[in-house]
Amino acid sequence: MRRIIAFLAGGIFFSFSPLANYAQQHTFFPKGQVPSSSVTLKQASSPSTTLNWSSWQSYQANEQDGKKKVLISIYTDWCSWCKRMDTETFANPMVAKYLNEHFTLVKINAEQKEEILFRGKKYGYTRVGDRNYNALAAELLNGRISFPALVFLSEDEEVIQPISGFKSAEELMPILMYIGSDEYQRKPWTTFQKEFKMPEKNK
Repeated sequence: MRRIIAFLAGGIFFSFSPLANYAQQHTFFPKGQVPSSSVTLKQASSPSTTLNWSSWQSYQANEQDGKKKVLISIYTDWCSWCKRMDTETFANPMVAKYLNEHFTLVKINAEQKEEILFRGKKYGYTRVGDRNYNALAAELLNGRISFPALVFLSEDEEVIQPISGFKSAEELMPILMYIGSDEYQRKPWTTFQKEFKMPEKNK
């Protein structure tokens, strides 16, 4: 049976999306505690790599080859932590390189009013709690709205895992490698976490 991943982030439990197919309970690295490596991501000084983000409309309009997983960045215009993810985390050369190589990258404004088509279903602008959001953002996040948020999809657009909250480059890199390498299908996060070594620069 496929397992549904459950993350603990910042002490708050973020449950899986109802669309998710995989399960494995684990926790993120405590803030500031990441696997040891001869270099840290902050020391990686290679030129910045430009991320190939698409809007959802552009992503849907282009025929997908099914060879990459999809990473959706869900944001709002007023979210300062979303902007910090862009300028700090996603700007890290090692993070950017891994993202471009292993994921199709899509951004969704959670407050966009235009309808979004996903897997044959239309999602419009709707009330969620005390604010209005696009219904797709709400569904992908299982109704637990928090920004910034990342949602990982398989090559077949099955939800693997939503993750809410700001993540530094050091916090995000092991998560990207856990999912991008398909290790999430082979071992629990706690095992991967213990074995993980930050990749060397330029590898």
